[in-house]
Amino acid sequence: MLDMYKKLDMFREHVTAEKEVDRFAKLEKEINRRLGLTEKNTVSIPKAMIDFYRHFGNDEEFLNAYEHFYRLEDIRVEDQALVFAEKYKHTGRLGIKLVSFGAPHMSVSYCPSDMHTWYSEGIFEMEHFFFDYACWQILSMLPFIAAVRMKTEAYQDFMTKDVHYFNDDPMYTTGGGLYSGYYKNMLLCYLSLEEELYIATRNEQDLKEFEQQFGLKLKMVKPKKPAKARNSSAQKKRLEALKEIRLEEMLQQLDVFRNHITAPKEVDTLTALGRKNNIVMPEALIEFYRHFGNDGDFMTAYYCFDKPEEISVEEGSLLFCYTHQYADRLGIALENLSAGNEEICETPLKIFLFHIAVWQIMNTRIAMAAVEMSRRKFDMFMKKGPCYFHNSELFTKDQRFRAAYYKTVLICYIVEEETMYVSAKEDHALNEFEEMFQLDLDWC
Repeated sequence: MLDMYKKLDMFREHVTAEKEVDRFAKLEKEINRRLGLTEKNTVSIPKAMIDFYRHFGNDEEFLNAYEHFYRLEDIRVEDQALVFAEKYKHTGRLGIKLVSFGAPHMSVSYCPSDMHTWYSEGIFEMEHFFFDYACWQILSMLPFIAAVRMKTEAYQDFMTKDVHYFNDDPMYTTGGGLYSGYYKNMLLCYLSLEEELYIATRNEQDLKEFEQQFGLKLKMVKPKKPAKARNSSAQKKRLEALKEIRLEEMLQQLDVFRNHITAPKEVDTLTALGRKNNIVMPEALIEFYRHFGNDGDFMTAYYCFDKPEEISVEEGSLLFCYTHQYADRLGIALENLSAGNEEICETPLKIFLFHIAVWQIMNTRIAMAAVEMSRRKFDMFMKKGPCYFHNSELFTKDQRFRAAYYKTVLICYIVEEETMYVSAKEDHALNEFEEMFQLDLDWC
């Protein structure tokens, strides 16, 4: 694998020195101790994982390029697994269950955020997993990335042309959900579940030539980089802007879009929960529940919010919500409760709750439609008449949602999807909206 990693180095801007990997010996001892194994029955950490960290362990940019691979010193045994990474946007952890060690075919498993149950990512060779994830991390570091939809059969045919795998062993060309290869000075990764081929390079002209060579229509993709650390002055400015936002007043603006207005909810149980656990209950969460807590349709429209009496403190977090179809549990780490500066998914709690309130209301309305739209086009669209609910950059430049309205139409732009969703109480309002802005809406 080290020879294959050296092939990948031609796509890296900075090649780092090899990492000392003595810590894996200590982790092996802990795993065997927890499994109660001694002498001849001991198990070992996969060599593929050790090689991965030996080659890339000193490259912080690589480790955080897309998935967040822990530094070697942060790899740990917890929740009955050897945990070594967090998924993109910290939606869950990656690890190897302790019971997998010693099995003929080990698998990497996934544990959603704020949960303690592990789900297999699929049983395939560890060499395949770590090498192809290395390709994906490096691809995410390159300045120009494009993608094209491609069925698996078409991809397999495509790879018989002048495109190359890094290794023709079936271990790397079959099984699993991620495949990697290269064409000249371009790095390729194919995601089989999404049926998408990603191509990355340092020269945009390469992508145009690639398009012409293979008769493809590529869509440019911006590389996803981890958020930059905020400096003290920027942090101070951000905190001051947050203080100026009155969440309750903003939630009242949303009432004109609701099907019916409910009476305020008593929130004594939240206050009592805070006293019981010696924590300061976030004021934004209290205001959110006070405003919407009696509206059953709203509370379960898409995200499923706990009733006030169901909110709990577990495993060091204040838990209060499930994402769509109960995929993930949402909450705030107790250590991050800081009198108005709490965050969820790297978004201030006030902003997160307001945008979710918009999305919940949209999912209770009769008429809903969507249209694909780049971020640039959405910014241009917002100059044609629609209004943000607040002009603070915390709302207008949020990295997940942009919430706005036009007359009786509620608007939510989801940045990652590059899709604008609109909703109204009646179909004719969306028909007028579509005609007014000359859009081609797809009805949801």
